[in-house]
Amino acid sequence: MTGLLYLSPDEVRPSIPVTSGESLFDVRPADIVRSLTRNPRIESASVTLLPAAVRVSVRERRPFVLVNAGRLLEVDSTGMILPPLVRGLIADRPVVTGLSISARHPGGRVEASRFADVLRVVTLLEEPDVGLLSEISEIVATDPRWFVLRTSRDQIPILIDPERVTPRCLMALRATLRDLRDRDRHVLGLDARYRGQVIVRCAPDSLGVVPASRDKV
Repeated sequence: MTGLLYLSPDEVRPSIPVTSGESLFDVRPADIVRSLTRNPRIESASVTLLPAAVRVSVRERRPFVLVNAGRLLEVDSTGMILPPLVRGLIADRPVVTGLSISARHPGGRVEASRFADVLRVVTLLEEPDVGLLSEISEIVATDPRWFVLRTSRDQIPILIDPERVTPRCLMALRATLRDLRDRDRHVLGLDARYRGQVIVRCAPDSLGVVPASRDKV
């Protein structure tokens, strides 16, 4: 069996309707594929019949975000809710809070109107030229006008406009965070909702820096 990333062979094997010693003439590849893809974690599967074995390859759905719905739900980029892994592992992805969702069962879909904005923002954060995804632990979507990103390292709240944010804006944000950390400044918050600027609010004790919402980088 090949292609497994999160699932273990023990979690997949019971879904393969083939018994040890069964004649290859009795194996139906379409039945195997159909059975495997009933698992919401498996996006697709293929079967190859070898002279004395059956080779199964699967493609797993990638957890894209974690949605806080009283418990953390792994959700892929199409909005599908993935079942928990038997081993209790969970992907290291941003946690999304503030979405109103009705579906909570594996195989259901997140239909919240703002989920498309969440996917767009996460996609931009993950772009190689931006490289900010590992910096973000939480995306708060409570306010209908903007998102709040929280950094994983120091929990700095960052305001962004999910409909207007661009890769260039996020690259400026990354440079701002790096500069502030290099200067060892205590930051209370960042505002990246405006084109071409990042507004920095520093703490009064931040190395003599006077706090002001007009500080721009």
